[in-house]
Amino acid sequence: MNNLEKIKVYLDSGASLPKDMKEFCECYQFPYDSEHRPKKNLPKLALPCELTLSEGNCRSDECDFTFEDSDHPVPEKIKALIGKSNKADYKHLSSAIRMNCKIFLTSDKGDIWTVREEIESEYSLKIFHIHFEIFDLKSFIRVFNKKKFFVIIINL
Repeated sequence: MNNLEKIKVYLDSGASLPKDMKEFCECYQFPYDSEHRPKKNLPKLALPCELTLSEGNCRSDECDFTFEDSDHPVPEKIKALIGKSNKADYKHLSSAIRMNCKIFLTSDKGDIWTVREEIESEYSLKIFHIHFEIFDLKSFIRVFNKKKFFVIIINL
């Protein structure tokens, strides 16, 4: 796995990556809603979008962004898809897109998961529900890594 690029995965609040997939993935999250933040094996901090003071649930020593970075606007199309009242959800999604994640992992069957087809086609971000699509998630990650492996072999 040393030569292979890890696939970028955004963890929505309450989502966690299966242990057997961690070596293949680089996980990101921004703690807009801190009560769901993992206590150990913290994901890398994603760049925030439209951050307010009450949402900055991270330590200053782990924040590697400026105020200008944190004020990044969420596209109106994302707000319309997710619903303007679902701020944390559309901010999580926008952060995943900013980080160029290939996978968005959620534990919520609501807002984001219900419009996943539109999101996937528009933003090239694959959405998986951690409890109901675990086998599909693992297959997607394995296929991604096989493609990367073959590209490395061909380029040698």
